[in-house]
Formats: sequence, structure tokens, C-alpha cells
Amino acid sequence: MRYMIVLAGLLALNGCASKSIIKDPVTAERVADDFTRKFSTYYAPAKTTIELSKPKSQLCVSLENRLRECGYGVKVGDREDIRVTESNITNEVFGVVYQVHGESILSRAYTQSGPVGGWSAKGMPQARFEPACVGSDHAKNISATYKKGTVKTDLRLRAKPNTKSNTLRILSRGETVRFEPIDYIWAKVQSGSLNGYAAYRFIREEK
Repeated sequence: MRYMIVLAGLLALNGCASKSIIKDPVTAERVADDFTRKFSTYYAPAKTTIELSKPKSQLCVSLENRLRECGYGVKVGDREDIRVTESNITNEVFGVVYQVHGESILSRAYTQSGPVGGWSAKGMPQARFEPACVGSDHAKNISATYKKGTVKTDLRLRAKPNTKSNTLRILSRGETVRFEPIDYIWAKVQSGSLNGYAAYRFIREEK
């Protein structure tokens, strides 16, 4: 919750990431992929065109590419339908704030290894769609085969890779499963005779 409060103060928006915090292209791709999946629950890709200013950061380059890959119409011009601000919160945590259509706000905190907490949404329309975007090529290539892993905490095994889908069962902390990451957020998981999806960051690979 404290990161949500800090993120609310990062709204001195001056364009597409005029202050660049994310230098690593892999991290930028993961963050852009995370946003695009979330954004697609509000705006259907095949029905939405987005205008962006000329990218000024690695994140904005990745975001433009990821939106195109997902099926959005994207053009570069003077209007900024999505404005991005990156800021350090602590030495380990950074925040990204997206201002959508000049009014609504989506924001999330991250470390280099992944998201910290959930999304904060202010003024966004009602989410109406399933996440339409599969993982990026980088995310798809994280693993080509199922691995053996241990569940870090009690974890929901879901029918689909989204938090609104049905829970098949609760995986117990310390339970051994077989898993295959499908993107930066979700993994396919085999637990006995059940096959489903669970949050990738809560599964530790066994070496």
C-alpha cells in the first residue's frame, strides 16, 4: 500500500518517460508487457488506435513495440494518449505511472525481478475483457519445457491465466509441481492430474 501512496505523487508528467529509470532492454520489455496486458482488459486491441509522442526512453520504445504486437493501432504524432513517468521510490524499487487519455491513471511499482504489489487504477473505465496479449517473444522463450518447482506460498491454481478465472484448487506452500512460464506473470502448472495456471513469481525452480 505504501508504494501506491508514493506512486500517486509521481504525476509531474512531461511526456513519454522524460526521466528514464529503466535502462535494461529486458526489464523495459517486461514492464511494457505487463502494462499492455493490463491495458488490454480496458481497451480491446483490434478496436483501439493509440497516438504516442516520439519515444524518449527504452521503456517507451518497448511500450510502442508491445502495443503493436498486441494488435493495437499505433501512430507517432503530437498527441499522447498514454504518457509515462518513471521514478525511483527506493534504491531497489521504481515506479511507473501511465496517464491514459489525459485523465485516467494506471500505476505499479517494480523491482528488477518483477512487480511489487498490484496495479493502482484511478478513473479508468470498467475492465471488460480478458487479457488479450500473450507474452512477448522474450517472455515466451523463458522456458521451452516443464520444470520441477516448489510453491513458495499458498497459491491459487486457476483455469485461465487471469485473476478472475475459476480456482481449480489451492496449491500448498512447499508443494512440488511441474511448471512452464508462458509470460512474465503466469506459468502453466501441472499438479497431479490437474493442469492450470498460477502466478510465476510464487514458484521456485528446483535445480
